[in-house]
Amino acid sequence: MATKFINLNNLATFLAKLKTLFVAKELKTGSPNTYKVLSDNNLTDELVAKIKNAGDSTFSGAYTDLTGKPSIGGKEIASGNQTAASLGLATPTDVTTAANNARTGAVNDIKNLGYQTAANVETAISAKGYQNAAQVNTIVTGKGYQTAANVDAKVNAAKTELQNSLGSAFRAKGSTAFASLPAPASATKGDVWNITDQFTTTDQF
Repeated sequence: MATKFINLNNLATFLAKLKTLFVAKELKTGSPNTYKVLSDNNLTDELVAKIKNAGDSTFSGAYTDLTGKPSIGGKEIASGNQTAASLGLATPTDVTTAANNARTGAVNDIKNLGYQTAANVETAISAKGYQNAAQVNTIVTGKGYQTAANVDAKVNAAKTELQNSLGSAFRAKGSTAFASLPAPASATKGDVWNITDQFTTTDQF
């Protein structure tokens, strides 16, 4: 078993650790040799002084006397109720007004450059006696002429009528060999047969 010796270095280390574990004694206020005990108080003189001086302050309590006031975007917040204007912020009304002004300004810029809006063009065309598409369409219809839409509608209607007529004029009877076809006298007009074998036409055709 190794033998351990106590030396000055070991004692110094031990003393340093003790100091970290215990609070150093403090002399009673005004006494050169009497130390405080727990029954006196548990606070140092420095903490006692801070507590006594806690109520001593030159701050008036008014917001205007406060240093380091809060701010929004570098704009210091003043006392009382804040408005968007006082904080440098735009309200929805401000945004709408700015947008309308910008639109009006853009239209005016276009006019100043000699360009015309759709309304200007429409007015100029009417003043020259020219007619727009709606006016031309009305005149064509009034004269009894057909527009492209009218013609397409009638063509589609005729096509549908023809398909319906063909569908009712012929009746599919199925498939059969030529020799098994019914005699013309027993057939009904419109019957259509699918012949499944080769044949030579006869007087029946």
